[in-house]
Amino acid sequence: MLFTGLSRSVWEKTVPLVLSTALDLRRRAVLKTSGTVFFSIRTSRPVNNIHVSKILQLILFADDTNVFLSHKDTDCLANILNTELNKLSIWFRANKLSLNLKKTKFMVFKPSQKCKSHDIQLLINDYKLDQVKETIFLGVILDENVNWSEISHVANKVSKSIGIIRKSRFYLSTKSLRTLYFSLVYPYFFYCNLVWASTYKSNLVSLEILQKRVVRTIAKTDLYAHTDPIFRNLGILKFHDMHLPQLGLFMYSHQNRTLPLKFVCKFTLQKEIHSYHTGNSH
Repeated sequence: MLFTGLSRSVWEKTVPLVLSTALDLRRRAVLKTSGTVFFSIRTSRPVNNIHVSKILQLILFADDTNVFLSHKDTDCLANILNTELNKLSIWFRANKLSLNLKKTKFMVFKPSQKCKSHDIQLLINDYKLDQVKETIFLGVILDENVNWSEISHVANKVSKSIGIIRKSRFYLSTKSLRTLYFSLVYPYFFYCNLVWASTYKSNLVSLEILQKRVVRTIAKTDLYAHTDPIFRNLGILKFHDMHLPQLGLFMYSHQNRTLPLKFVCKFTLQKEIHSYHTGNSH
């Protein structure tokens, strides 16, 4: 179902681009997040749009207002933010919106190699905002070093769901256990998989082991049974095979310019970097 609308010829052209892009994103994740501040503002009711600052990057969702700003100098970053936060505070009051300052936090993205913490003070209405090392953004856990704590969170949730399936295997058929898998396990693997699963394969080993464990349980096979035929018989995608089609469809949408404008200049084809032919140049 994930391949609907994506022809084989397009898929073959897209996959090399996907793989090279994923690698490029891993490199940029550390280089471009240094000195970037992200914080979430909680309001009393949903906000549709905010026209108050030309500097801040805003992402609005229901009653959450998420703000992004980056700068090479942390002192300048703090000064700019405090000025812009004052503008936001005035705009909220003018539009009869109340800020929940206790739930308003901020986080400074930085490479994991930098052990020094940034001492930044951000104020809204003379209230000092709390700095955190990780936060939840639209259901995905983000940490200050972009190490994807979401993976361990998903592993914990999936482990609990596997426990339920294991206890149920004595009373339910394989078909029913498969239904439980798609109800209790699959949503954790699938939600925002395109974002947090574009990391190094070594970071995803724990999830792959858990998935193999649960399919053995569903098929009621031996603990060390080979899982390739089990995946085929159950019609369940492996974790990697679940991620790659989403990545391919995303890049296909990018090539056909159906994504939001913010993604237009985010990716570069290898053929645009050099003229000589390589296996991934197309």
